Order: sequence, then C-alpha cells, then structure tokens
Amino acid sequence: MTAPNGIASTDLFAEVVLNLPADLYLTYAVPDRLAGRLRVGQKVSAPLGGRRVGGFVVAFPAPPPGKTPRPLSDILEEEPLFGSNLVSLINWVSRYYFSSFARAFKTALPAPVRKNIRAVPIIRAGPALSLEETRSAAAELRKKAPRQAALLERLLAEKSGSLPAAELLRLCGASRSSLTALEKKGLINLTASSRYGAGSGEVLATSPLRLTSEQETAFGAIREAIGEDAFRVFLLHGITGSGKTEIYMQAINQVLDRGKSALVLVPEISLTPQIGDWFRGRFGGRVAIVHSAQAEGERADSWRRIASGEARIVLGPRSAVFAPLADPGLIIVDEEHETSYKQSALSPFYHGRDAAVMRGKLENCPVILGSATPSLESYHNQKAGKYTLLTLRTRPEEAMLPTVKIVDMKAERERQKSAVSFSDLLLTAIKDNLDAGLQTILFLNRRGFFTVLTCPECGYVARCRHCSVSLTYHKKTGRQVCHLCGYFEPPPRACPVCRSRKLVFTGRGTQRIEEQVKKIFPAARVRRMDTDSVGRRDSHREILGEFRAGKIDILVGTQMIAKGLDFPNVTLVGVIMADTALSLADFRATEYTYQILTQVAGRAGRGELKGKVIIQTYSPRHPALLAAVRQEYGNFFEKEMRFREELGYPPLNHFVTLTVLSRNEEKSLRVAEHLARRLHPVLEEGDELLGPAPPPINRLRGYYRHQILIKTKGVVSTLRALRKVLSETGRERDLRVEIDVDPISML
Repeated sequence: MTAPNGIASTDLFAEVVLNLPADLYLTYAVPDRLAGRLRVGQKVSAPLGGRRVGGFVVAFPAPPPGKTPRPLSDILEEEPLFGSNLVSLINWVSRYYFSSFARAFKTALPAPVRKNIRAVPIIRAGPALSLEETRSAAAELRKKAPRQAALLERLLAEKSGSLPAAELLRLCGASRSSLTALEKKGLINLTASSRYGAGSGEVLATSPLRLTSEQETAFGAIREAIGEDAFRVFLLHGITGSGKTEIYMQAINQVLDRGKSALVLVPEISLTPQIGDWFRGRFGGRVAIVHSAQAEGERADSWRRIASGEARIVLGPRSAVFAPLADPGLIIVDEEHETSYKQSALSPFYHGRDAAVMRGKLENCPVILGSATPSLESYHNQKAGKYTLLTLRTRPEEAMLPTVKIVDMKAERERQKSAVSFSDLLLTAIKDNLDAGLQTILFLNRRGFFTVLTCPECGYVARCRHCSVSLTYHKKTGRQVCHLCGYFEPPPRACPVCRSRKLVFTGRGTQRIEEQVKKIFPAARVRRMDTDSVGRRDSHREILGEFRAGKIDILVGTQMIAKGLDFPNVTLVGVIMADTALSLADFRATEYTYQILTQVAGRAGRGELKGKVIIQTYSPRHPALLAAVRQEYGNFFEKEMRFREELGYPPLNHFVTLTVLSRNEEKSLRVAEHLARRLHPVLEEGDELLGPAPPPINRLRGYYRHQILIKTKGVVSTLRALRKVLSETGRERDLRVEIDVDPISML
C-alpha cells in the first residue's frame, strides 16, 4: 500500500534509510501525530536499540508480517531532500547495478547533507579605498609592513575586487593579524557572506549567439521536445568547436521560460571552472555548481539552494545526477563518452550518463548527450532508433579544423640515433609558436618523471607491494609512487635481487616532459596540469586562469587538458606519445585512443587563427590514429563494430563482471571457481560465462583478484541468477565479491 502523492495517512508504515556507516534500512510504524506531515525524502528520527538515529523516508510499504514495528520518533526536516522521482531513480540504480538500496541512497545524498552540516559565513576581504589610494597605501607599507602591502597588492590584482579572507592569507603567506591591522587602518573591508555563491570571482555576462543553420536545425528538434514535455534522448554529435555548448544554453533558456529547471553533467572537476563561468555568465545566480571537491559547508549549501528552488540550473559531475531539482525540463550530459561518468571506486558502480537517461524518463523530459566522439553504446542506440541523432559537421564563423600531422617516432629514433621525447617537427612548431606569442598544449597521458625502474642485469622491475603494477618515479618528492593505491618508497640504490648498481629509469611522464621543455625553451613560461599538480583546492582553476590570461606559454598535461577547454590563443597541440592507451589490455583501448586524440586535437585553433596538431607515435598506421586525424567517426564506428560483433562484445551484448577479492590468492581463486560452477546451470540460454581468471591487474591494494565475465543480452535475468547463487553462498572472512554491470574497464 502506497500513500497517495507520497503523503502518509494513518495505519501506514515508513521504510527508513538510517544514517549509519552500516548498510541498514528498516520499516517503522507511522504514529498518528506524524501521519499527515510525513513524505518521501524527509529526514526523520527513528529508534534503534536504546538510542535514536537520523534517517530518511524512502517508501511507504505494505504492513510487514509478524510483529508490529516500532514507531518513528519525529520529523527532523519538514522539506523533503528527495522527491519521489529521485527515490525511484535511486531504486533503479540499486537494482540495475546490484547494490543495496541503502548504499545507493548514501551515494546519492552527499555526506555533508546527511550530517546536517550548515554553511558557515565566509569572510571576504576587499579594498576600502579607491584604486589609486589603495595602490599608494601599498607602496607606503612595502618597507615597514611588507605582509600588509602584499595583501593589498593581491587584492588590487583580483578582478572581482575581493577574496575570501582565508584564501587571501594563504596566497600571501600572511597571518590574520596583518589583515586585522589593515582593517583598523581603514584600508580594507571585511564582510560576511551568509552562504557560498555559485562560483568565485566575477564573470563576463554573455548573450545568446546567432546559431548557424546546423545549430538551428539541432536546436529546433530539442526545442520541440521541450515544448511537448516529452522524454526523448538526443545524441548531439558535433565536431570539436562546433558550438554544442551554445545549443545547451539556448535550450536551457527555453526550459527556464517554461518555469522549469535544468541539469548539466560534465565529466571532470577540472572542466567545471571554465564551463561554470560560461553558464554563470549567461544565467547568473541561478546556477549551482556541485562536486565532491567543494568544502562540506559549500556542498551542503548548494544542495539546499537546489532543493529550495533558488538554483534552477545544476552543473556538476556524475553525482549531480541525483541533485534535488524540482520539475527538471532538460538534462544534458556533456562529453557523454567520458569514462569518468562511471563510478569505479565503490558500489554501486553506476554510470552517470545512463542514470541521467533514466532520470529523464522518470521526469518525462528530454535528454541531450553531447560529444565529438560518441561512445559506441550511444551511437549504436541511435542506429537502433532509441536515440535521435543531431549532427554538427562545421565550426561557427567558418572556423577551420586544425591541420594534423603524424610523426613516426621509430624513424625519428633511427635518425637521431636515440629515443627522444620530441621530434624536430614538434620542436620547430613550438619555437614558431613562442616567437609568434601564441600558446601550446603538450599532451602525455602519463604522470610522473620516469615510469619504470629496471635492472638490466637481472630484469628486476620496481613494483608496488600492494598492486601488480610498476612504480612511477616522481622527481620532486624523490619517491616511486603507485598510482593505484598511493604506496610510495624511495628508489633503491642497488637492485634488491642481484645487488647490481646499474639500475635504469625508463619511460617518461609529464614531470619529465615539463623539465625537458624548460631546458629547451628557458625563456618560455611552462606549467604542468595533472592530478599531482592540482592537489590543492582550486589549483586547477588558478592554472587555467593563468593560461587564459596568457601568463603561460606552454601547458603540459594529461587527459585533464584534453577536452572541453576553449582557449582562442592555443594554436598548437603536441601529442608526445599517442600509443599509451593502445597498449592497454582492454577491448576498449582502440576506442579510448580515438576519443582522446580527437578531443586533444580539438583544443587547437578554436579562435580566428588556424591550429596545428602534431601526433608522435610508434604506430603511425593504426586505424584509430588515422580516423582521428581525418575526423572520420562513421568509418571508425563501422570498423570497430565489426570487431565487437565478431567477439560478441558491447554494445551488442552486456558484460557483467563478478570479482572475488581476498588477501589470500588461493582463497580468491577457490571461491571464484566455486561461484562459476554454481552460475553455469542457472544462467539463461545464450549467456556465456568466461573464467575465472585474474584480470591484467591481478593484485590491487593488497587484494588478489579473480574475475568471472558474463556475456548476456538480458541483464535482469543475469542479476537474478547472481542473487540466487550469492544468497546460497556462505560468507568467509577476508573475502569480498564485487558485481559490476556494464564495466568500462577490464583491468
């Protein structure tokens, strides 16, 4: 029995997810005094043992058999944090991705909101006097109070005119007493803000641009679906720089005019600053930006702004799909092909793109999946008639695609008599760009300085103690680091196996490329952007801000700089080594290579000046590289689909992986073999079970892994079989079983 409109009446029961570390949700009786006020999504207090704990109402189930449950204690928040459609989405995520509802619910609800954290007032500092007066005061303070002078000069350099006091002090290395002294002298004002804004700093207000004929055709189809309040999925396939974002924003305008809200998913935190500025420039304070790197108070404040209806547009990565927007009229998934939309660290292993499509279905609103390099799954869905294809083949204002040249590094190595990081062609192009005052991006999807430490005498390779991968040397810290679990150690002076001192570092990462570029071009302003260089909060915003302002000539980075960024002065992109993804033991390696090369090439020539892309590779005739150079997605799709069809790979079938993890390798294999034997007879006819076998990375964070792969056309029937087998299998200590539906990596 379900209460009408989600509101409980007397003699009903409430299912509550308890706010505890354990995965627990229980059914409680609804007392008469709460019955008329209780709704799905409300925060409540419930008895557990001899205490009361917080929780959230997720359903009104039928009366449970047997003993009557204990009654709820109280309602803690009158306004629900989730509506019924979001609860249905969470329920779908839990069932499809083989997770408990409680775990899925906690994934959907940010920890600061569960903990009832409130945003504390932010103290902002700004000049109290005119620009000239502040500049004069700073000059007078330089000798007798240099820290105070530094604070004033930093505020003068800030376009927005103010900064959070804590950030200002950190940037200048000053103490609070210096700030207080400036306030007492009447040189600065300290003001408290009651909440966090949608972003930091001022942005340039923008107006809708005139659409090209291609853009207008695509926008027309989306506008029609918005007007009909119809669930339709559009695959917006536009080459890099073709103006997909402008279509997004004009479509959102239509939605806002109808009194509805919009959700925009982006793949990476690193993209949020620039995209956030674009959306804030168009829509102002109606935008809420949400992501896990925010301070707890900031994230909780954003959530409540969304739930209250103050924020009508939500921008964020995959977890933003659960944002409590009221009455969404449009959902957008930008760069829908990105693997970061897949949750891979903790269950449920959901895919943000697919959850967004399901939310669109539940909310009965259109969904736009945008990409220059669509995933094979999405392109296959439009071929099958499930999605509507909208195509943008040209850039606005007749902007040209960059010219692309492939350099065979085998020939380069033979010509230069040694392995080199840069071809002569790339070095010449970088010099020409510097001489012209233009900017360059150098891409290498590998962090660190050297990638492998080896012993040529006995073949020893320095590996992680907890994972079956080699360690990467980081010169700045002098450590070898595992990029999977974070383990680190200093490099040995002698080989641990044969005691030889002829140890050799091989390979190259972004740190080494950065150092080499600085040596070759000492006058150039060079910065690096990867997960090692942007560990501090907002550091990615600072780097991109400097790059946009022309304070960086050459930006070296990993995939963080490969997509979504739009800098008109970037006219050269160099791909240092295009083969890194091709060597992965993963059936998607070719697709990843095509996507990343096409995306990074698209960063060049996005302004009035024509761009150039130089791709260095040891596989110059590989089909993925050639397709990326020619921007031939259709040909790439057809060739790759023939390969997938021969092997029965996705998107023609679904994969479901069952991974058994244990610190004891023998136990992991024994249990995996037992589960495989039990699964064989209960799978549907036509399903194929492979394994168990160790995956390419067979040891991760100290756990040995053995994997069973199931190829199936029916996920529901496969999950039913898995539930049956796992429910009949006893639990063992030091053993964990993970189920991943539609995995994006087989490593």
